[in-house]
Amino acid sequence: MADGSKRQKELELDPKKPLPEGLRTAFEQMIDYAKSMVDEASDRPDRAVHEFRRSLNRARAQLKLSGGWLRGRARGWLEESVTAARKKTGGFRDVAALQPVVEALAGTPQLDRARVALQALLSKDGESLAAGAAAATLDKNARNLAGLAEIYASALRSVDDKALRASFEASIDKAKSAFKRAKKTKDIDDVHVWRKAVKDVRYQLELVAGRLGDGAELRRVFIAQAKALGEITDLAALKDYVKTVKSELGTKNARNVRAFVDKTLDEQLDAAFGDAKRAFRAAKEALKNEASKGSTDKKKAKKKDAEAPVPAATTSAATGKAPAAKKRATAPRAKTSKTDPEAAAKKPATPASTANKTTTRKAPAKKAAAARKPAAKKATTRRTAAKTTAAAKKTTARKATAAKKTTAPKATAAKKTTARKATTTKKAAATRKPAAKRAAAKKPATKRTTAAKKRAASTKRATSTRKPAAKRAAAAKKTPTGDAST
Repeated sequence: MADGSKRQKELELDPKKPLPEGLRTAFEQMIDYAKSMVDEASDRPDRAVHEFRRSLNRARAQLKLSGGWLRGRARGWLEESVTAARKKTGGFRDVAALQPVVEALAGTPQLDRARVALQALLSKDGESLAAGAAAATLDKNARNLAGLAEIYASALRSVDDKALRASFEASIDKAKSAFKRAKKTKDIDDVHVWRKAVKDVRYQLELVAGRLGDGAELRRVFIAQAKALGEITDLAALKDYVKTVKSELGTKNARNVRAFVDKTLDEQLDAAFGDAKRAFRAAKEALKNEASKGSTDKKKAKKKDAEAPVPAATTSAATGKAPAAKKRATAPRAKTSKTDPEAAAKKPATPASTANKTTTRKAPAKKAAAARKPAAKKATTRRTAAKTTAAAKKTTARKATAAKKTTAPKATAAKKTTARKATTTKKAAATRKPAAKRAAAKKPATKRTTAAKKRAASTKRATSTRKPAAKRAAAAKKTPTGDAST
């Protein structure tokens, strides 16, 4: 790997190259620089991990800027590879980033014990993340970067400065939307998303600054914003770290640190929200100024080219004639006055054959131009009529769509009402049927009961009629014969 690629820490577009070629070169240099950090991880693991992650962040920011000009699924595959290369490197970065945050607690006396304990815990974690582990992790992750530069170069389509500017302004709008959401929710996860969007804009400025103008003011704005948000997310990381080491740190120390961090976070977030609002306003003005400055420079360049003096004709030493390229420029100066007889005498006469040929050539050209005018008018009329017809069709289609949108809900509501009525009728009919069935079932039972009652009454009457006759017969048997004769 070349030494020049190792020194390429920032994204940079070569102004001497066409825009697509400059983008390919910048992406290749970022990937090469990330690979070069694998060799330094054994000697300086903290710096190697930090530079490895930052170079991949720059490469990812360029992918977001130029993703719309990549063919097929190349953008998704490239972003997945860059994300895989950053995997499992956050632990090394957090240990290195938390150390200055913990040292900043020295100004608070009630946090001295907690600060000393946290420094000891971070040192212990740093020893566990030895240089060999960092080198092994970077070496493994760097395999995901193989061939990315070649894929990016082959997938990148043609692009111009106008498209580059539009994509960059879209990145600024995305960062502004993330800022508004973070301000509304004040959730640390939304603040982290806002910070990543701001970092993307900052890294993309390294590419577009030379193409869109100076860009110094824009870079200053977004570098300051990214730094402030980085301090906020580092404080949030310290709060999370305190939760994980609460048992080693002690309940009281952990509570004091969390209270301090919460208070500091609120203060810094309020300041960041106010600064961001002014920063986005300044960014809008800077972009507007750069655009007007660029258009003014183009106008000045065109005016300068138009006002450039025509160089005087020179005579060739060999032929004694002026060069062919400069004869046209000096021709107006060779014109002679009609009142100067000497000049008229020196002027060579035009041959008659040449004059006739010129006249002959001009006449058909004029006739052809005159013949083309009616045809051009007819074509213009046809185009106008076609446009009018197309506009009328679009208007009719819009009206039909609006009418459908208006009538469709009414028809749907009518259908629903009809369906509800039918359902109610069915339910009522279904409710009435069992009652009718029960009534019909009761009628035969009533008839049977009446007949049985009649039979029982008849039997009772017959029985009551038979009982006196039986009694008389029994009495007759008991009466003596003599008595009977008497």
